[in-house]
Amino acid sequence: MRTATLSALLIACSFWPASAAEPKSLAIPAADLARAKELVAKLDSDDRDDRATASAELAKLGRNALPILKAALAGKPSLEVRRRVVDLLPAARAANYRAGVEVFVATEGDKPLPDFEGWSFLKELAGDKPETRKLFRSILSDTANEPILRAAFGLKDDAMLIFHNRWRTLDKVFADSTFERPVPDPRMPLPPILGMLLAESLCPGEHEKHYAIRAFLIEQAFKHEKARKEVTGEGEYGLAVRKLILRWVDTRDTPEAIGEVRTLHRVFRLGAEYPEKVSVRILLLPDCPLVSVAGAMGQLTSRHADAKHLPLFAKFLDDKRVVRSAIRKEAADIELRDVALFYSILLTKQSPADYGFTTLQSSPLTAQLYYSFGFVEDDAGTTAQKRDAGLKKWGEWAARNLKAEPKK
Repeated sequence: MRTATLSALLIACSFWPASAAEPKSLAIPAADLARAKELVAKLDSDDRDDRATASAELAKLGRNALPILKAALAGKPSLEVRRRVVDLLPAARAANYRAGVEVFVATEGDKPLPDFEGWSFLKELAGDKPETRKLFRSILSDTANEPILRAAFGLKDDAMLIFHNRWRTLDKVFADSTFERPVPDPRMPLPPILGMLLAESLCPGEHEKHYAIRAFLIEQAFKHEKARKEVTGEGEYGLAVRKLILRWVDTRDTPEAIGEVRTLHRVFRLGAEYPEKVSVRILLLPDCPLVSVAGAMGQLTSRHADAKHLPLFAKFLDDKRVVRSAIRKEAADIELRDVALFYSILLTKQSPADYGFTTLQSSPLTAQLYYSFGFVEDDAGTTAQKRDAGLKKWGEWAARNLKAEPKK
């Protein structure tokens, strides 16, 4: 029987329970810092019992020992000291994070806020406004967000794995809640998704793995009317969610991640021009998969047909890497330069046949697909001769008809 429900996820969105001595600030008493410094020195003692006692006392100091532990690790400690400090750091960092959450959430009105990981990022993004504070409190107050936020703040290793596991958990909760309802009403709560958007924006490069479920869950979260208002800046968080979405979009830097955003551009109301921007970004990525490059050139040609993109195509006109094998044995394998040439010809409203291309499959649906055309060996020449002639002809045409970009 399925037990994980959407209500369970919502219940998890609660404040951290207050400790017996809830901190009113994150300031660390000078006496604790001094004691921590003494204890760290004892970690290098020749006496094993002294080392063990010092470790135990540092553990009790918790977050109050964190600055000293970090400073010790940054120096050149002995192997014994390094081992013990590394063992102590995770708990101290976790305690510091939770103390920061307590102080941040408890700070009311426009009182000064603690220097908390992530807040400076969001404050710079959307301004120190009541709506921005409310958004950050909402994200912090969801206890399930602790692992992903600590990973994003650099307090935990394996951020990519942590993010991946969080998306899988959200998917399971969503699926369970949907199946348990008498009438399926699939809606993903917004706070967990906002937590993921913040974490992935703070941690560029850790989202490179393609999660098939990510775009789907984000779409579900923004389906209901209240969430749609957040997209446009008309909700309870003002423009903060809108700006967070745009930053998350800008941090997508792999073809797969950019492709996910393409599917979400209507949900995020990024504008009709966004798919064009996506294709341009793919062409500018280093070491992008060849199929993605070819697809991006095809998108720009078939859907936008603007000659301003020709310079982007031009850098691939000497790229001999094979994109895919020819669909006919007498045709040459399709190289990236063939794709760039083919779409450059279409963008300038010319005929591929005039440049030596042969139609390999004829259909209105395939008229602008690069693999429907190719250089075929026949009485007019070999595939290599036809390709060289086509590229030479294009170079001559471009020299006559295209204005050179001014040098900067």
